Amino acid sequence: MNVGRVKAEEAAVAIGGQAVFPDFAPGWNGTDWNDLAQMGGRPFAANVLRQSIAIADREQAVQALGATRKRALQEPSQEIGSAVNRAQRTSDRERTLVQAVDQGHER
Repeated sequence: MNVGRVKAEEAAVAIGGQAVFPDFAPGWNGTDWNDLAQMGGRPFAANVLRQSIAIADREQAVQALGATRKRALQEPSQEIGSAVNRAQRTSDRERTLVQAVDQGHER
């Protein structure tokens, strides 16, 4: 069991987000983003992280779309503002993570 992965997944659930993890090519025995950066270089890891975040954001948006549509039919004006706020928070989080990887900082 990977304790770091378990904690990341628990944290993601606690804030209503998703944890993203790198996939490793055969022969690469890594477990996290730092391992990927050491094996493939920071630019490679940053690119994979960007792609993973984009995929996770799309998956989360698709999942939320059904619930958002249902709530919008019940309370249209309130739901539009909430959806805009959620999208902005996701964008800010994504930008911070990518900047940290680009600058070589670990969070």
